Amino acid sequence: MYNLFASDGTDPKFDAAPNAKTDPATCGWKLITTVDTRPAQGEVGGQYGVSVADASGSLGKFRYLLFDTVPTESDDPGATPSIARWMWWGGGDIHSKNFG
Repeated sequence: MYNLFASDGTDPKFDAAPNAKTDPATCGWKLITTVDTRPAQGEVGGQYGVSVADASGSLGKFRYLLFDTVPTESDDPGATPSIARWMWWGGGDIHSKNFG
């Protein structure tokens, strides 16, 4: 589970690396979406893909993306404030009609 923030970096309060106790929305970041790939029922685990889009065709013009991970199990001794146990990032692709 994670929150996806984006920024163009032009806000005077912009902080490219806010600490875990700072709400990114207070330092130049815009919340794009919250992603939770856990199934409503049944076994968790496996591989999941996510697509983030807007019906208008554009999410905005951004230079930076911030993936703010959220622990999903508070009673899990392997979970830390910054990332949940067993979370692994395999990579990502950014697509745009007008990239550049």
